[in-house]
Amino acid sequence: MIQRADVEAARATRWQRPLFLIDIAVPRDIDPESAKVPGVFLYDLDDLKAVAEANLRERRKEAAAAEAIVEREVVEFLEWRRSLDVVPLVVELRQRGEEIRRHEIERARARLGDLTPEQENAIDGLTTAIVNKLLHPPTVHLKEAASNGHAAEHVGFIRKLLGL
Repeated sequence: MIQRADVEAARATRWQRPLFLIDIAVPRDIDPESAKVPGVFLYDLDDLKAVAEANLRERRKEAAAAEAIVEREVVEFLEWRRSLDVVPLVVELRQRGEEIRRHEIERARARLGDLTPEQENAIDGLTTAIVNKLLHPPTVHLKEAASNGHAAEHVGFIRKLLGL
């Protein structure tokens, strides 16, 4: 068995560097009094077990947090994926709005005659804003319905309502 005196002698030759001792024997091979020598750190199986248990508790806590993050991200991904089901309808809706807008601008140009570039820009901006404001609510509603898994209930109705 390693005695305190042995540890003190070994410590004296280390020039102020700490001495770490790990006793994994059963029964113990290092006198527990050795831990009282300044600069000596003595660890036994009980200490190692306590560290391992603390690490395990911390890993379990972190694993639970990671699982919660993964679960939240999976839900978000599935909602996003379901929202893609309405993308063709949203695209068609936007295209139809743009088609109507352009047609009505052409009709207005025929009635108004030549317009200045500033007037053209004003009409273009005005009609684009109107179309965007009209199409925003159905677009948002479609995406929400899709992310909740209810898009099929609304797609047919919106197609019929908007003549698509």
